[in-house]
Amino acid sequence: MFKELKLNYNIPELKEVSKYLDDVKDWAKLGSSHYCLSLRGYSSDVYDYNSMEPNTWSYDPILKQDVFDAKNKRLEKDLQWTELYYSEIMKPIKELLEQFSCKFERVRIAKLIPKGVVRKHTDKVDPNLGVNIGNNLRIHLPIRTNNLCKFILWDKNDVKHTFTPEINKFYFTDCRYAHSVENLSEKNRYHLLIDCYINEDIKNAISN
Repeated sequence: MFKELKLNYNIPELKEVSKYLDDVKDWAKLGSSHYCLSLRGYSSDVYDYNSMEPNTWSYDPILKQDVFDAKNKRLEKDLQWTELYYSEIMKPIKELLEQFSCKFERVRIAKLIPKGVVRKHTDKVDPNLGVNIGNNLRIHLPIRTNNLCKFILWDKNDVKHTFTPEINKFYFTDCRYAHSVENLSEKNRYHLLIDCYINEDIKNAISN
């Protein structure tokens, strides 16, 4: 599932944030063309994007549930905002996130470079993903994008759907389904990725 999420929040102007991101040289590398910076995670390290201990993340859907759960419980208390989140340049994003009524897990900024592609994958390794209250939900807010940046999702019948996200709109993505991303433009694509725990407000927004 990929759909626009109707949230009655004020979205500030983020052009200065995207300009700043263009000048950032060091990013955590997720793949050959995909990078991120952490605003909130399981450590204070802006380059630590994992929901588990460093160097243990895997796209392999076969992962022992009891191992993940044990680590998840141990690390839950370590969730924290990074120094980048408190920087002056991120003030608009801070003001945006303060409008949410739900609890956050990780919050990151993802970069997809020109002509970059994120290969088809699922995030089924996270047992907390879902669409019920208490589950972990991923919300995308494009900071910079254009009509050459596509989000591709395969539904439960393995039918391919292609979407073109727009700035100033929130999108709910059910990451349990296979998905991929491509940026066929000549500019970096930036998305704010908000992983949060579903409450009544978010649940109602998904249903509408």
